[in-house]
Amino acid sequence: MFPAIELWGNRQAVCPYCKQKKEMDEMLPSSECESCGKTFLIRTRFITEYDTVGDCDANGEMPHRLVLTWTNGESKKYSCKTCQAEYYNWELSGSKSPRLNSQEYVLVEVKIDE
Repeated sequence: MFPAIELWGNRQAVCPYCKQKKEMDEMLPSSECESCGKTFLIRTRFITEYDTVGDCDANGEMPHRLVLTWTNGESKKYSCKTCQAEYYNWELSGSKSPRLNSQEYVLVEVKIDE
């Protein structure tokens, strides 16, 4: 019923006749195009995506071995060499919103292309 065509995988419903994009407020099986007046079928798909990162704490590999990988003025981003988790300088000990205390990480090297 739904052939693999170029109108699949859009973030908005697209009329297959006139290619007009349509905002969808609810999940309906069909819709009438406001531009050309033709009715078309709609299939709503939900996609689950997974992001994974290692867990130094659970694997007994603490402290995180942080490498400075990016800097922009006062903002700095660090990546753990072991688990690949990323932290910003405002998440490290001594900041306003620390996620890590000073015993949970060590800075091991700087790797910035400037």
